[in-house]
Amino acid sequence: MPIAPLRYDGGAIVVGTVSLTLGLTNNLRSDLELCTNSDNRVVLKTGKKSFALGPRTNPVDHSGRVDLDFLPEPGDSLLFTTHRSLIGWPTPFEIHWLSSRSPWWKRYVYYTLTWKKASGAVLKMRWRYEQQYYTATGWTTPEMMWNSQTGLLTIAIAE
Repeated sequence: MPIAPLRYDGGAIVVGTVSLTLGLTNNLRSDLELCTNSDNRVVLKTGKKSFALGPRTNPVDHSGRVDLDFLPEPGDSLLFTTHRSLIGWPTPFEIHWLSSRSPWWKRYVYYTLTWKKASGAVLKMRWRYEQQYYTATGWTTPEMMWNSQTGLLTIAIAE
């Protein structure tokens, strides 16, 4: 999948056209922090570990917005993949009271971002979103559902 542009909007990391929330499957926000260091590099921090993503490409917004646009460092390798669960599940008894539409099927879609530095450091993040099937329109765009089933699954930084 496309990896450009890269951006952090305060609540999600945007890779290409896909917005990946920092919410966990328990509906709480992860302990991730993205910030700019003194070298104008965007750094991802989680717990006691950090991973330098790359140079910031947009100016600081003095109104307080935290939007960070950035690029990978020269020599970095990025891989952004998606795959769908092999088995979907029917939803014949699901009723949406506010609309007449109910999905016939659902399935999970998994996104994985693997970022390798020339130094050998690796960041790997994985998300699970939900996709719904409607007979009239087909499969929807995968979404974060806030149902304790979807969200950021894993974050791993290896140095």
